[in-house]
Amino acid sequence: MNNLLRLMTVALVGSGLAVAAGPAQAEAPAVVDCSAHSKLTHHYTVAELNNALATMPADIKEYTDCYQLIQNQLYTQIGKLPGKHSKGSVTSSSSSGTVILIIAVIVIVLAGGGLALAASRRRGGDGPGGGGAQPPAAGS
Repeated sequence: MNNLLRLMTVALVGSGLAVAAGPAQAEAPAVVDCSAHSKLTHHYTVAELNNALATMPADIKEYTDCYQLIQNQLYTQIGKLPGKHSKGSVTSSSSSGTVILIIAVIVIVLAGGGLALAASRRRGGDGPGGGGAQPPAAGS
C-alpha cells in the first residue's frame, strides 16, 4: 500500500509539472529572423507575418524593434504603407514642433505670473483691490 501511494504521488507531481510547463511553441520564422539580425532578411507571406505578430513573445515585442519591423513589412505587402517599390512616399510626423510650442507657452505663463506677482507687491496689495489685509477697528 505504501508503494502504491508513492507511485501515485510521483505520477501526480510529474503530470503537474508537465501541465505547468505547457506545450513548447516554436517561434515564427520571421520573429527568429528579426531577433537574430535586427531586420528581416527573407521574404515572408502575409500569413507568416500575421502569425509572427500574433505569436511574438512579450520580451521580443518589448525589447526589440521586431514588432514594428514585421508590422511595417506586412503593411507594405498589403498596400497600406508605401514601401521602396511602390508609388508615393512615407511621411513621418515630428513632434519637435509641438514640444517647442509647449515649452514656449510654459515660459510665457511663468513670466506672466512672475510679472503679476511683482506688480502686486509693488502696489502693496494682496488682492485685486490692492488694499491688503486691514487691521481690526478699535473697539471691536
